[in-house]
Amino acid sequence: MRKFSVALVALGVCACSSPSVGVKEHVLTVGGSTSSGQGSSSSEGSSSGQETSSGQGSSSETSSSGSGGTGGSDGAGGSENQGGSGGGGSEATSSSSSSGAMNGSGGSGGSGGSSSTSSSTSSSGSSSMSSSSSSSSSGASACSNVSVLANAGSAYPYSIVTDGISVYWANASPASVLKVSICGGAVETTYADGAEESLLLALDSDNVYWTANSGGSSPSSIQKCAKNGCNNSPTTLFTEPSDGYAVVPIGNVTVQDDSVYWAMEVDGILKMPSSGGAQTTVASGTEPNGVLTSDADGVYWIGGVGQTSFNLWKCSLNGCGSNATALSTTVGNSFIAVDAVNVYTADYGNGSVYACSKSGCGANPKKLANGNAITSLATDGVDVFWTDGDGMSTGEIMKCAVGGCGMNPTTLTTVPSVIQKIAVDATSVYWTTLSGLVMRMSK
Repeated sequence: MRKFSVALVALGVCACSSPSVGVKEHVLTVGGSTSSGQGSSSSEGSSSGQETSSGQGSSSETSSSGSGGTGGSDGAGGSENQGGSGGGGSEATSSSSSSGAMNGSGGSGGSGGSSSTSSSTSSSGSSSMSSSSSSSSSGASACSNVSVLANAGSAYPYSIVTDGISVYWANASPASVLKVSICGGAVETTYADGAEESLLLALDSDNVYWTANSGGSSPSSIQKCAKNGCNNSPTTLFTEPSDGYAVVPIGNVTVQDDSVYWAMEVDGILKMPSSGGAQTTVASGTEPNGVLTSDADGVYWIGGVGQTSFNLWKCSLNGCGSNATALSTTVGNSFIAVDAVNVYTADYGNGSVYACSKSGCGANPKKLANGNAITSLATDGVDVFWTDGDGMSTGEIMKCAVGGCGMNPTTLTTVPSVIQKIAVDATSVYWTTLSGLVMRMSK
């Protein structure tokens, strides 16, 4: 388990009856398109944006994103293993919590609409999920600047992705995939399972994909379900060989050009049709740690000998055998995201966020920022976003322009809970917290 001992933390493989802060996930953030009418109509979050301390752990928590892996056909997404990237953006729109209340940075646009609050209960019956939404009196789709989209309580919401229309997230205890409108409303259950598993999500235009990792009690698998549900009968695309599941779990998945890609330490980078079928090896010999993402130009991942030294790798979508391209020998070890120009990586916890050209950067990627407790990473092609905080009771959403921010990232918001994972779309940032909330705010 040399390599995947690190990746397990990044993969989100956890004993979720007692959520562990050391769990790392490859989160798959997808930079989906969003309706052009969206804007923020309020400069102050409603009281529903208040964080509660229920379910809050006492130690830091790791996640994996975006990766991340990233799903979806848009190139701007992120996959996470254990760490985030950061860096202050050009707009200093920051907000902080006061006595637990979330205050949003001044919303622009939006015609002072009235806000309404609704709640629904997940059909899985495992936890009560409340959500809030706001609407503009003009009928335009404007969301309040900071809002609680759902409260999963002790169900342990973790991986999160968005297509710009809905937000999807995975609870781990018990395992389920749920969705809600980007502005809030009724929470819908896409899939629910009685097991305790970490589900790492990805999207394409029609389906939600995930890797299910139970921490070694059963083989890892890759499954998919239609976005609107599949009668709780997801399609299993791949199941890890039973003789190796305890030491080689599947990392995150990413979806590109009707194919699903994933990483395994022994077998390398694999792919198969998203409709099902035979698996093929895309790249071998790089000992991937399970963190990968993709775009139309290729698939990108982190790997290295014995999980002690890492490289950033790239291969064409059609495969490169044992001839993968090493883009950089200096790389974050846990999170990855890509846009049209760069690949971004970050260390888990106390580490750094890097940007490397997709054509390669050798041993000299651009360092964007340092972090204290990085747990997730994403990009929209304009800025790089990551999660930070004190690793115990406070979380922060950070951002930095993709070209750099002078090692001085912007803090978009601070919340009274460790932040697990983030996702971004054209207008907003979404995240899950250790205290059980699913939240959003305008970028």
